[in-house]
Amino acid sequence: VLFAAPMLVFAATGCESLMVLLFGVGVEETVMVPEETRPVYEMNANFRLADGGFVLGTPNAPITIVVFADFLCPHCQRYEPTIEQVIQEYVPLGMARVEFRMLPTQGEASNDLFRLAECIDDYDKTNFWMAQRLIYDLIAEGVSASDIGVEAALSLKISYKNLRACVDNLAEHNAGQYLADSEVSRSLGVSGAPTIMMRFGGPEAPIESSSNTQPSFEDLSDIILAANAPGV
Repeated sequence: VLFAAPMLVFAATGCESLMVLLFGVGVEETVMVPEETRPVYEMNANFRLADGGFVLGTPNAPITIVVFADFLCPHCQRYEPTIEQVIQEYVPLGMARVEFRMLPTQGEASNDLFRLAECIDDYDKTNFWMAQRLIYDLIAEGVSASDIGVEAALSLKISYKNLRACVDNLAEHNAGQYLADSEVSRSLGVSGAPTIMMRFGGPEAPIESSSNTQPSFEDLSDIILAANAPGV
C-alpha cells in the first residue's frame, strides 16, 4: 500500500518545503523538491515514445541515454546522481535526451511506485520527471514506501484522493508502463538495475547495449560529446 492517511499537515511558503506528520509515523518529515531541478524538468521538452517510454529532452538531440532502473534498488539510488548530472548539464543544451525505463527488482513494491510516478504524470505532463526525482529523494531521506504517495501528492500539489484512485485502479487509469518497460528489458536481455544503454540518432532509433552498463559521468560526457562532434 502506497498511502497512509495524513494526520496533520504544515505547509511552508511555496511548494519547495512541506512538513508532514503522518499517521503511524509520529515524526515530522520535511519534503524537499530541489529548486534547481524545476527549470530543467519544466522548461525542457518531455514526451512519450510510441510504446509509452518517458523521455526528457529535445527530439533533435543526437543521443539518448536510456536508463533501466528501479526506485527501490539501492544501486539505482546510488547511481541516480550521475543521471541527474546529465539531465542538468546536457539536456538543457540539446546535446542529449534521457529515457527512463522501469525495471522492477523488488516485486509489487517496485510496481506500486512506478504506478505512482505514472499517475502523477497523468495530472501534469512535466511531472513524471519531478516525480521520479522526488521519489528517489524521499527514499534517500528514509521515507517508507507506504508514505511516499501522500508526501508526493502534498509536495506536487496533486489531489491525494485522485492520485490514490489512479494508483489503486490500474485497469481504469492505464498506469501500466512498467509492464511495457519490462517487455523492453526482456527483449534486450537486461536483467540488472541500473543498466545504461544508448540510442544514437532520433528518439525511436534502436537501443544499443554497451560493455559498460553503469558508466561514470565522465564516461557519459565523453560519449555525449562524441555524438555531438561536427560531422557525426
